[in-house]
Amino acid sequence: MNKMRKLYLYSLALCLTWAGLANAADSLTVEQCVSLALKQSPELKKAQANLSLAGASLQGSVGTILPHLSGNSSFSQRGPVTIDQNGHSNTYSTGLSLGMSLVNLSGWADITGTALARQSAGAAYQLAVASLAYRVKESFYGLAKLEKAVEVARSSVKQSQEQAKRAEAMYQLGSLSRADMLKIQVRLIQNRVDLLSAESNLMTAKQS
Repeated sequence: MNKMRKLYLYSLALCLTWAGLANAADSLTVEQCVSLALKQSPELKKAQANLSLAGASLQGSVGTILPHLSGNSSFSQRGPVTIDQNGHSNTYSTGLSLGMSLVNLSGWADITGTALARQSAGAAYQLAVASLAYRVKESFYGLAKLEKAVEVARSSVKQSQEQAKRAEAMYQLGSLSRADMLKIQVRLIQNRVDLLSAESNLMTAKQS
């Protein structure tokens, strides 16, 4: 079983776990199933983590090409000499430094690489989201279709049973030929076979 197939089954299982196998289509909307899968999918969480890591790397690369203030030159001023009460002299001075480093041109190569990596991670994340949403919707509507097929098959069996009862009564009264009665009974048998097939398909889809 490949990775995408596992992801598909995991997402469907999440939806069915909350909704119940028999009534998934009635208990949760397809949008709710997709939202649940997007929040809980481990593959999507991994893609999101890769995207965040690529974004952090890009920010780090951008930091290497920004200017920096630095330096240690100074300006000093000597004030007038004064004598305190103990006969000591006092001097007043101030200092200031300013400098700026040049732009790191070699950082452009690194920022280009990390920007491409960030773009690739973003595309991979969007693809994972779209793929997961598509598979969940496909599963949701596929299951709903199979459940509807079972419902239709059961209705057909019920109608055939009623028709078979009426046909037998009419045959006993002589108002219906044996051939016509047998045709109705054969139709009932076929509808029962169709119901078993529909139920089997639904069970297989749930257990896949």
